[in-house]
Amino acid sequence: MYVFVMTVPAVYVLMLGTLFKLMFGWDLMFSIILATIISTGYVLIGGFRSVVKTDWIQFGLMYFAFFIMLIVLINRFGSIDFLMSNTPESHFNWHGGQNPGYIFSWYFIAMAALVEPAFYQRCYAAKTPRIARKGIIIAIMFWMIFDFMTTSTGLYSRALLGEGINGVEAFPRLADKILPIGLKGLFFIGLMTTIQSTIDSYSFLAATTLGHDVFSRIKVIGSRFDETVLTRWGLLISGILAVSIALAAKSVVDIWHSLGSIGTPGLLLPLALSYNSKIRFRKKWALINLICNPILVGGWFYIRSINDIPIFPFSIQPIFPGLLLSVLLLAFDHLTRPTSIK
Repeated sequence: MYVFVMTVPAVYVLMLGTLFKLMFGWDLMFSIILATIISTGYVLIGGFRSVVKTDWIQFGLMYFAFFIMLIVLINRFGSIDFLMSNTPESHFNWHGGQNPGYIFSWYFIAMAALVEPAFYQRCYAAKTPRIARKGIIIAIMFWMIFDFMTTSTGLYSRALLGEGINGVEAFPRLADKILPIGLKGLFFIGLMTTIQSTIDSYSFLAATTLGHDVFSRIKVIGSRFDETVLTRWGLLISGILAVSIALAAKSVVDIWHSLGSIGTPGLLLPLALSYNSKIRFRKKWALINLICNPILVGGWFYIRSINDIPIFPFSIQPIFPGLLLSVLLLAFDHLTRPTSIK
């Protein structure tokens, strides 16, 4: 269930729903629901094959759209000098105006990429380990390029649109203001495909996790339905959950921060150590860690909410108590082991 919750594409459903709202003037709830139906509909019909085939098109469009946007922005307004003159000084500091604890927590939240099944699914889909290693290196390079383009575009958005723009709306509002009609349409399509490429992948992962790892192991259900049917059920449930989370949070950063802080500590250490039989968690302690971690981290969020304050207890980000709990449970695991297996 950990993996299922972490792969539910609530963040990206909210992004695409907000884009639909800005483009067509629809209600946000309707836009989010429609975005979910469109992005998961072809997965429901074509499965993983449809995800792979559409990714080729989406990959090209997303890079091309942001490349064109950056060229237009640099040509019209200049580059680094313009940005430094028209954005807050903190935007070019290493901390961005945030405290070190908050920044450091995102490094661990980013490690969710190593505990999500998407990473392993892609690696195991490669023909050989050598191809997988080469693919990881190439993917990191493209990831860096795309992050550079989106971050730079975000800085232009802050410089040209000013303060107070909702982060989810920054790119479409900038395109609406800056780009001519033809390029504007191209950018919106690229933005849509950028988000859809993630929604379909995560939806499929969430669906297969629920169908294969949960439903198929329940005898009453698994004996009556094959995994294709169970995966489709999982796709429906993941879509409903994604819509619910998106409507409740209405903030991309909040969803990333909350789900990453809750899910990563419980999975990171057990998974990282699972490749070494001598130091990994025993099953009992791994289960204790998976049960206790979300309780502790969720409690950390709850304490802040009931006190109605912007900071967490002792100014400590919730992911750190979760990681500390994992380390302590691992230590207890080793201390309580029979001498023969230490």
